[in-house]
Amino acid sequence: MDTINQRIDIIINELKLTNKEFGSFLGVTEATARNLRKEGVVKEIYIETISNKWNYNKKWIEDGSGDKYKSSSNKSVHSSKDLMDIANDSIDNWEELMKIDKFKSHYYLQLTKTLNIDLEEIIERALSK
Repeated sequence: MDTINQRIDIIINELKLTNKEFGSFLGVTEATARNLRKEGVVKEIYIETISNKWNYNKKWIEDGSGDKYKSSSNKSVHSSKDLMDIANDSIDNWEELMKIDKFKSHYYLQLTKTLNIDLEEIIERALSK
């Protein structure tokens, strides 16, 4: 049976986050996030944060029992209120989000698709301000 640290590692890998990005979401250092994947003590607040933020089942995180996700429905389906909460959180934390390379690259990719312009033009526009 896998350990809580192995399940944390599984979660980080599934989310395709770096230790730094995962640590940022938990409010811990990159070193602490790296340690959580191996042998570190996984505090209840971390379990709560992971469960609430990414819809993982707390019981599964803690001891591997039950379903991995909170519900069997598609975990990417959100209500309009959830989406507004996510949007407001993103706006409130924009500067921090833009420090995360993975977020920034996804943001620019979506922006280019939405505006139908290429990335070089966006960067040029951003740097000219």
